Amino acid sequence: MEVPELPESIGPYLIDRLVATSGTGTMWQAHHYITGVQVALLVHHAAPTDAQLAKFHMTVGAIRNQHVCKLMEVGTTGDRSFLAYEWLDGPTLATEMPKPVAALKPIVLELLDGLGAIHAAKRVHGEARPENVMLADRAVWIGFALLPVNPQDSFLSIGSPSYAAPEVIQGEQFTARADLYAFGVTLFQALAGELPFTGNTFMEVCQAHIDKPPPLYLVPEALRGVLAVALAKLPQDRFVDATAMRKAFVAAVG
Repeated sequence: MEVPELPESIGPYLIDRLVATSGTGTMWQAHHYITGVQVALLVHHAAPTDAQLAKFHMTVGAIRNQHVCKLMEVGTTGDRSFLAYEWLDGPTLATEMPKPVAALKPIVLELLDGLGAIHAAKRVHGEARPENVMLADRAVWIGFALLPVNPQDSFLSIGSPSYAAPEVIQGEQFTARADLYAFGVTLFQALAGELPFTGNTFMEVCQAHIDKPPPLYLVPEALRGVLAVALAKLPQDRFVDATAMRKAFVAAVG
């Protein structure tokens, strides 16, 4: 992915550094030019309408959960839209893998709590992968697309194919169970230190999600059953919601 040029400012925020890029947009560390408050600034690749931004702001602002990054401001500048989130200090899960089950347990429980809050607001994260998990004083979801249940209402794009559920790859609706699939991939990777589905090309990765079984022998035996359900090819064979996955995880690890 091409590294974007560092802008001086976006809206009322002065840009400090590039944090990450994804299918949704570009994340910057920035600070408000008057107050100095630091934020994580997500700048979308696509430009939404004012109505879409207003709807997004109302929905996301309603999510009150300590494991979902707090939205500070929504705005536009020129032909770009931006979302300013609270700035959190700490590494991402992507830099802290693999981890033993005992160390992962509180992280997994907190993240499933956050996903449950997102889904209760009739949204999906859309990019539930390790790079979007901040390990501050708690585990927090960041970098989300927060797509609506009906993706046709969204101006955002789906993220990395490495975490895409088979039905999403095949052009079907992105639901909460697709989020749980992506989180299953994330959990697998956090345990094994590698992805369950790989390939040399974009299409090979996509095809692996569709027709290859996950190599469950790479993860601890106690969690193979949980991951088998989370990574089921058909949505209806996965956990019905984040609460169900949380209960199964607790039952597996004690």
